[in-house]
Amino acid sequence: MPTALITGASRGFGQALARDLAIRGWDLVIDGRDEGALASAAAQLRRAATDGAEVIAVPGDVTDDRHREDLASIVTGRGRLELLVNNAGTLGPSPLPALATVPTQALREVFEVTTIAPLALIQRVLPVLPARRGPS
Repeated sequence: MPTALITGASRGFGQALARDLAIRGWDLVIDGRDEGALASAAAQLRRAATDGAEVIAVPGDVTDDRHREDLASIVTGRGRLELLVNNAGTLGPSPLPALATVPTQALREVFEVTTIAPLALIQRVLPVLPARRGPS
């Protein structure tokens, strides 16, 4: 059974994608910062899952090195990972201020969640991602 790791899967696009994969029989490793929302999403995904698909929910923040290590350990323990979706994100201050007035700490947080953390997670799970030369 194929396995997908989807960050930010407790709501929105991440949850919708996870649901579609669960219906197709994929095993899922999902995460989200809001433990309650993630538990609710995981319960819904388990009800939607077919072919005995497993849903493993790991609450946490992708900017936390230990959390990324936990995610990587789970998929590494499974032996392979067919799909990684770095969906976790943040928009920063809202409403979005003019670039000239955006606090630099807010920019750091946006870059940490949307750029640094995804790259770090890719580096950790790359050994179990099969080499692909296009869609299979």
